[in-house]
Parts: sequence; structure tokens; C-alpha cells
Amino acid sequence: MAPQEASRRGDLRGVEKALSAPADPNKADEHGWTPLIMAAHAGHGEVLRLLHRGSANLETTTPHRRTPFFVACQRGHVEAARVLCEIGADKERARTGGYTPLLISCREGHAPVVRLLCEMRADKEHAALHGWTPLLLAARHGHNEVAKAGSFGAAFSSKAEPAAGTGP
Repeated sequence: MAPQEASRRGDLRGVEKALSAPADPNKADEHGWTPLIMAAHAGHGEVLRLLHRGSANLETTTPHRRTPFFVACQRGHVEAARVLCEIGADKERARTGGYTPLLISCREGHAPVVRLLCEMRADKEHAALHGWTPLLLAARHGHNEVAKAGSFGAAFSSKAEPAAGTGP
């Protein structure tokens, strides 16, 4: 079984077998996704740890510049995000458009991930290229629990409103 498939399924034995072959833990599939990105997408924390021990690059990106940490946050996988933080993933790395893991978590309504990122002191004031802050994105999409989870207080008043005609 390919390391990407084993990672997607959360198959620890399959990943161990692939890594002992030896397989390159950073080799991307035809879509540009590495085993680490697949495991983050599916929320498999233990697979993430195993791949990291096998020298997987925590900051590799998809063709759209999404890191494994960004993907875990976007999908709402709080435990996978926690594991990636623990093993050293960059919690502030932005993708295209200036979206950080905190911004995407707010937009998608993942309150537990937002809470984790705020505990890890993610930048609550960072705005995407069009001026959208985490709080504005949460409010725009009706995610009241996210706003509470992030304790955004001053973040709302300190940034300008998004440019007219721009959307999240």
C-alpha cells in the first residue's frame, strides 16, 4: 500500500511498513499531497507522529500552499492540529490570500480548533489580503461559538473593515 493511502486510512502498520521499505515520507502523489498532508486531512494524530519520526517535512505544502497544519485546522481536526503544534508545525504560516490556520478555522466554524490556536497564541489580529480578520470571518459566517472560543475582544476594533466588494 502506498504511504499516502495508509496515511489517509490511519493505518499505522501500513505507514510503518512503507517507511521501512524505505519510502520517502515527503513524496507527493499525483495531486501534490504527501502522506503527512493526507494524515492531517483525515485527522490521524498518531500517523502524523509516526511520519514526523520518519523525517516527514512539517512545512511541505499542497499545490495551493496549504501545510499539513493548515489542512488539519481547515478540516476541524483539533487533535491532529494539537499533535502538529507539539511536533513543531508553524502555526502562523499563511497560504495564498494571506489565510492563516486561525483565519481558516474561524471561517469554517471550528471552535475547538480556534480555542487551541488561541491557547497557542496564534495572531488574532492578522488580516487576510482583503482585510478579513479572524473575528470578521467568524461573524460573517455566523459562527458565534468561534467568536466566543477566540475571546477576540480588541481584535474587532483594531482592524479596518474589509475592502468594499471583497468576500471571504
